[in-house]
Amino acid sequence: CKEFTEYKANKGVWACPVCGDKVGCHKNSDIAFGSIANSATANVRKKLHVKIDALWKEGILTRTEVYANISDLLGVHRCYSHVAMLGYNQCKLVDKWATAMKKFGEIKCRGKE
Repeated sequence: CKEFTEYKANKGVWACPVCGDKVGCHKNSDIAFGSIANSATANVRKKLHVKIDALWKEGILTRTEVYANISDLLGVHRCYSHVAMLGYNQCKLVDKWATAMKKFGEIKCRGKE
């Protein structure tokens, strides 16, 4: 039913009126952030985004390195490595990678003390 999506301007989303799957849009635009997702995928995307943002915000990797690593891990072009483009299973895989990178960053930082 994903082919029957419609834009809801008051909510800034593309949504399927049949199943409720949706994707948010860029501010003041009908351009989607990524691919349409069900609630389970949307929830893991939100949690994953926080986790991978922490990697570059805490200086463990640069933002470019984060997305390059995700691209390599998934075997996809970088434009498909953004969280909003990932499916549920891809998010789970990237989550495991991000957890390992966070631990690596903590070990690396302790080594500087």
